[in-house]
Amino acid sequence: MKAAYAGARFTVLGMLLALCFTTCGTPKAQESKSPEESLKNSALAVSVAGDYRESKDPGGGVGFYDPHTNSWTKLSNEGSQTSEIDYYNNKLYFGDKKKDYILGDSLQGYDRNYESAYNEEVWGLDNGGFIATKNIGYTEDKTSYIYKIVTHDGQNTEVHTSNRSIENPARCANGSVWTVNNESHNSLGQKQKENQGDTKDKNEPTKLIRLYPNFSDDPVTEHTFSLPNRGIDGITCVGNKVVIIRDTYPPGSDPQRSSSKDVTGSVLEVFDTDTSQAHEVPISGDHAVRVNHDMWESKQGHYHAIGREIWWQSGDGTIISTDVETGKNTRHFTLKDYKRSKDQGLFYWSDKYLYNINSTDNKDTLRIYSLHENKLIKEKELPDMKSILSKHQFTYAMVVTNEEELLKL
Repeated sequence: MKAAYAGARFTVLGMLLALCFTTCGTPKAQESKSPEESLKNSALAVSVAGDYRESKDPGGGVGFYDPHTNSWTKLSNEGSQTSEIDYYNNKLYFGDKKKDYILGDSLQGYDRNYESAYNEEVWGLDNGGFIATKNIGYTEDKTSYIYKIVTHDGQNTEVHTSNRSIENPARCANGSVWTVNNESHNSLGQKQKENQGDTKDKNEPTKLIRLYPNFSDDPVTEHTFSLPNRGIDGITCVGNKVVIIRDTYPPGSDPQRSSSKDVTGSVLEVFDTDTSQAHEVPISGDHAVRVNHDMWESKQGHYHAIGREIWWQSGDGTIISTDVETGKNTRHFTLKDYKRSKDQGLFYWSDKYLYNINSTDNKDTLRIYSLHENKLIKEKELPDMKSILSKHQFTYAMVVTNEEELLKL
């Protein structure tokens, strides 16, 4: 199951890494002559994005870390501003502004009839194909973003279009892929509300949208949340249930006039995709109030499901799990040397470990945390990741391709 996320999408650190490549003299990584061998020999892979705000053609690609040679190789491509990546069933899924790719026993590229520098998400499928979401820009009237949902079943490709904001979709245990949306997260709907002078978004219904299989832009079901809240910051699947954690305000509050200091709790919003029923579960325990006037962000990165729990990283660097049945939060450990003012690098969840490539102090350090022992169990300095970056490029996300080899380091 995919569980990768970047500590920050594009940060000052990313810019410094890209700029430093031209001034710091880091030797460039070898270009992969055989992407298949690079993947086979790797223990982790890192996507490389390009800053299209600084260059018309920054390029990008994928970097592969080989633990046997302690070195990086790079597979270069056209690049994209956002560059998600997935490793599923021994295949690597990624894209650039012109193509989508599957790398396994061979490298397969799938052309698109449009360009997108924003590869928002990609998921490998059990049939060997993938589903990917792309933000391709504004509608002609500039009132909504246009999203493309690309589905490849191993043989055929389908492309669907939506004006909804399709962010942070989740893949459930049965292989289906979902997202959620409400009017305050739809740029067209928000524009209409602004024109009407309506600033209150207290109880916008949450719409459950099926992306795969049988894509439909019409909601499968809707649920009106009981309390004013801060909106949607990501979803995950626990079994076949789509789950959202919402930070809530007191009854009667206006979210448009509230801030993090006004948050009084958090609640699970749960959709059962088998029955199309929805319900809420109040959260209790550690970090039940996830934000305050000092910590504006509830969490960092993606959620990750293990059993009936959602694991996540709090904005203060604490690792928390939330029981979806009871709503009980449990604090596990805090990331080493965590500072909210610094980008903490790249992260990847597995069901037993949390992996982090921390790029502070001018070095790239792999840290492995055990989710069973609740502690940091391994640290290793990696070869400089600037070697896989050209000018106007930055690392974006990571995946573990061989957990056994990483644990041997």
